[in-house]
Amino acid sequence: MEIEPLFNQIDSLAGHFGRVSGDLQAIAARGRASDYRGVMQNTRLVLEAILRDLVTRELKQTVGKAMLDELITKFRQQANAGIIPTNILAHMGTVQAWGNLSAHDHAGSLADEGVQVGKQEVIASLNSMVAILTWYAGKLGVQLGGPAPSSAVTVKTGPHPVPTPVAAPPPKSRAPVFFGGVVLLGVAGAAAWFVTRPPAVAPAAASFDALDALYRTRNEPVPPGSCRNLDEAAKLVAAKDEAALAGLTSAEAAYVLARLKHEGGTKPGAELDKASSCAGFAAALSLHGKVQVREAEAAAKGGDADAAAALYGKAARNFDAALAAAPAYKAARFNRALVLLKQNQVDDGVKDLSELVAGDPTFGEAHFYLGVAYEALARGGDEGLKKKAKDAFCAASKNGVAAAKNRCEAP
Repeated sequence: MEIEPLFNQIDSLAGHFGRVSGDLQAIAARGRASDYRGVMQNTRLVLEAILRDLVTRELKQTVGKAMLDELITKFRQQANAGIIPTNILAHMGTVQAWGNLSAHDHAGSLADEGVQVGKQEVIASLNSMVAILTWYAGKLGVQLGGPAPSSAVTVKTGPHPVPTPVAAPPPKSRAPVFFGGVVLLGVAGAAAWFVTRPPAVAPAAASFDALDALYRTRNEPVPPGSCRNLDEAAKLVAAKDEAALAGLTSAEAAYVLARLKHEGGTKPGAELDKASSCAGFAAALSLHGKVQVREAEAAAKGGDADAAAALYGKAARNFDAALAAAPAYKAARFNRALVLLKQNQVDDGVKDLSELVAGDPTFGEAHFYLGVAYEALARGGDEGLKKKAKDAFCAASKNGVAAAKNRCEAP
């Protein structure tokens, strides 16, 4: 089966699911960019949000901090039988299984090959996600724009194949390319609540082609449709200074203004708060983290260690939120790693940096700071860690980081 029709179906369904619309748009965008692990992780977030909404609506229970496994188990219990049809529960199991495998590292040694997620696995998961969304839209009374076609495809979700309806595909949408930059620069995971009526449909993706190209040039994730305004797209493409943004009201325009200020050396204010409060706006959340890092560095330089620590903590949380919205956003992961090292959370920093260099062996700065982290961990005399540090510095030097050369060549 072709994968593009599934992305088109996800695009067409995205506008009907409230605060997880950004995650649904990201599923299609990441899939078109061949970020298949990211697709699986976002489908998992959407499924968790749907189940949290069901617990609230159907069971009249407070969801709390229940995770996906616990939520699915609730609806498999005899007391709650029938709330979710058996075939939909089977589809949920498929999304859950691949989402779990994609979100966690199941290998042992760094030299071991991790779980591989490819096109066929994504097709299976997205077929299941389309079935879940179509079922839930019907449950919510959402009109999806026309009668469902009579054809169906068979999806293997376990030992028994389950027929999944295939909706007519809408026009193709954009596919962003995610950031691989280096400078210290995202809303948090899947939302617990849905709106009960469909929100305004996002503008046609083709209208934003020129603007999206600018994000790709900067290696930033494209904002969710709910953060954008079709009428402002052309002005944002042409905007070169703050004056050109006067009168624009979207969260995206607020982000562009905040970014201009930050890059010009001025601290953004309310415009950054507005942008980063728009659900799923990863680039805005990452920028918020960058601003807080700059403030933390100033506080540390002024001798206020407590203020610096608090600001680094806030920055880390914003990078966390950016990654929840866009798991493949390299800059946010790299920046979070640097903040974690600043906070002496070296093991966590190593985890982020290791993921970065595994995904992009040419990411020289990530290799360099991985060497710095291993060097810190090796102060207890661990020769294995010393070798890892040296190897990381040599990889950084090979990939253009001049500061790593002497450390690579040191005996």
